[in-house]
Amino acid sequence: MMVAIDLDGVCADTVGRWLELYNKDYSDCLTHANIIRWELHEFVKPECGVKMYEYLNQGEFFSGLDPIPGAAEALAKLHELGHELFIVTASPRKSPTAAFDKLCWVEKHFPFFDTKNFITTHRKGIVDTDILLDDSPSNLLSFPGRTCVFNQPWNQDASCDYRVKAWPEFVALIKRIDPVEVELLEV
Repeated sequence: MMVAIDLDGVCADTVGRWLELYNKDYSDCLTHANIIRWELHEFVKPECGVKMYEYLNQGEFFSGLDPIPGAAEALAKLHELGHELFIVTASPRKSPTAAFDKLCWVEKHFPFFDTKNFITTHRKGIVDTDILLDDSPSNLLSFPGRTCVFNQPWNQDASCDYRVKAWPEFVALIKRIDPVEVELLEV
């Protein structure tokens, strides 16, 4: 099975780093739970507003992200089971190093991952895989195949085929829906 997986908010805790920098600079205490819609700038202090997105353009922002718990183990398991994995991520257009920093992050945290399957695009709907795991409602809507949302406070109303709250649930889901495994069981 070919599996497309988002990086930010699914494999890497991008929002955690974002909020860490913002809270320090603006003396705020915003948390993941406070972000209940995709538009992060709506939850920050007015003096920050859309300047919130400038953090993404800072050099090495992405290389310092923490992994989402269980991501490395789950991806290693899916790889071991023979699934072809694709990291499909969007990178800020104004950052000359974001895509490279993300690729280096993947190499560091997922050493088994075939970096030829690292795709940077803002149009995830053009990627032809069997399923997409993402946290962005808009990415899920534009994807033509099966979709699975990685549960976050900002995607509670997301339209999708499946929802998982943690990485072990996603591994179990893939095992359950993988057509190759089903065919083998029916023989």
